[in-house]
Amino acid sequence: MCGFVGVLDSEGVPGRALRDMTQALAHRGPDDVGLVCLDRSARQFVEVDPKAELGERCFTGMGFRRLSILDTSHNGHQPMVSQDGRFAITFNGEIYNFRELRTELVTRGHRFRSQSDTEVLLRLYELYGPEMLAQLNGMFAFAIVDRDSQKLFLARDHMGIKPLYYYERGGCFLYASEVKAFLYHPAFQPVLDRQRLSEYFLFRYIAGTNSLLKNVHSLEPGTYMTVHDGQRVSHTYWTVPPHRSMLKPREARTQLTELLQSSVKCQLISDVKLGCQLSGGVDSSIVSYWAARQHEGLFDSVSVIFQDPRYSEEPYIDQVNSSLGLVGHKATLDVNFMVENLPQATWHNDFPLSLPNCLGIYLLSQTARRYVTVLLSGEGADEVFGGYRRFYYAAWLERLAPIPGLIRLSGLDRKLPRYDGLDQTMVGLSAFGDPALIERVDPDFSLEEALAPRLEIWNATRDDTLLERLLTYEQRTYLVELLLRQDKMCMAHGVENRVPLLDHRIVELAKQMPTALKVSTPRLPRRARVDYYTKRVLKEIAAGSFGEPFAYRPKAVFALPLHELFTSPAFDAAFPEYRNALRDLGGCDLGEVDALYRVARDAGGPHAELLWNLVAVAAWWLVLHRHEARMV
Repeated sequence: MCGFVGVLDSEGVPGRALRDMTQALAHRGPDDVGLVCLDRSARQFVEVDPKAELGERCFTGMGFRRLSILDTSHNGHQPMVSQDGRFAITFNGEIYNFRELRTELVTRGHRFRSQSDTEVLLRLYELYGPEMLAQLNGMFAFAIVDRDSQKLFLARDHMGIKPLYYYERGGCFLYASEVKAFLYHPAFQPVLDRQRLSEYFLFRYIAGTNSLLKNVHSLEPGTYMTVHDGQRVSHTYWTVPPHRSMLKPREARTQLTELLQSSVKCQLISDVKLGCQLSGGVDSSIVSYWAARQHEGLFDSVSVIFQDPRYSEEPYIDQVNSSLGLVGHKATLDVNFMVENLPQATWHNDFPLSLPNCLGIYLLSQTARRYVTVLLSGEGADEVFGGYRRFYYAAWLERLAPIPGLIRLSGLDRKLPRYDGLDQTMVGLSAFGDPALIERVDPDFSLEEALAPRLEIWNATRDDTLLERLLTYEQRTYLVELLLRQDKMCMAHGVENRVPLLDHRIVELAKQMPTALKVSTPRLPRRARVDYYTKRVLKEIAAGSFGEPFAYRPKAVFALPLHELFTSPAFDAAFPEYRNALRDLGGCDLGEVDALYRVARDAGGPHAELLWNLVAVAAWWLVLHRHEARMV
């Protein structure tokens, strides 16, 4: 797990800019640093001393910060140049099947200088080019520069576990693991894309390749890109397959259990200490169960708890730790921590904190760094196996929609957002805001602009049921945002986060299962305990390990008590600065913002949810401009 940057600049950039861009990601890689520039006249990659005074201009450069996980020796140093000097690679992530791939290559006569997965990637690219991606099982983002053609190759893993951003303007193309690296290049201008604010205020993040900054994009999951002679071309090498029920229930359960074990075992590879991010929920507990059974020696867990027992899963955390013999570490999250760390966590996130529980993960990784370097988490299970209530509503909607009047009689209509038509309703199920309330605060809000990019993704789904379409849509939107949150909040403290439930083989298997193994519906919708019918197959597995009361309890959401945050003296003292930032940002009606603040403090609810959105974007705007002021 690391961080990298790169520059393709037709006018060249001072070497110190490449160094500073790389240094901006030091938190991602505290163990080593490397810089290379392509010397066009000598036709070779030249290693640059990051401590030297770098005055010469660099037209093609790569920078790297390393967090040593596999082969912690200098043999794993990056940027890594191929043995013939033609290719240079920077790689962030882990290839879990690299040892099998390496063994196969060795038997065919290839030799290696290191025990790292980076060198295996480089050799595979030499042999197969982009087709090598089909052989990989892992989480990754990497860049390869070809000395001879001066072509850049970028790739991102199947599910979008590892981030990869790029910026293009004029003859300058930049790429990096985090957007903040771009701030150190003289050509970069952080300009707000106001057209995206409507989508942000409704959903809390931007879906697809765009962002809140103009000309800043992310490479989509399952995609690779080539950049050559000013031309940029993207190719999809993998996508979430459409649902086709091919397995019988017993067969599906057996295959899933086997794949879960296999995925966890693969992701235990490490030359440093690792543990589990344990929330006490079904998903992280299943991962902890298989990790503890397959890991040699003591295994640690790290958890965040709340002082208020209404929000705490501590009894279930204790149950899992006790039953598995885990060494448990806990950190208590309170409102003072949230207020004090919001600016720094926002800096690490690059964009507004989409969810307030980002601060919980920030605290968790800060605590984890004292004990482990790698954490396994249960992220992704809800989106792959249908863990949210909106999936249950989608299952009922499909069942009732063919008969006029049944949706209203069932009471389901009161659970659904009030949008125009089925497509908008399905997309709106994952919205966090009330359009009417948003429009009061931001008169420029446009529901059409907010929904348009989401509807494009929704309309591209090709599943055979409404529920399966929603699952695919969520995996391409909300899940990608959650993975970015996991990555950046963990890497803020130099902790690698792995997600065994998002092995792409598991995602493919889920799309071959009967939908009822994920979400089912009772005979009557009224008074049904919704959480009993979601994520069915995983809860069956959890019940076998921890008992039915553990597995079938009501779902607890890792949601922070916003009402307590907004009524705290610490937040009250900080709010005027955020209000001023919203004034400078422009567009918001400050009188309505003040009214929203009063109601959020008194009643919470949707007013508190929207207030968080406003505070998060204000904190981000402050962070960006404070950085620019330091650079003047």
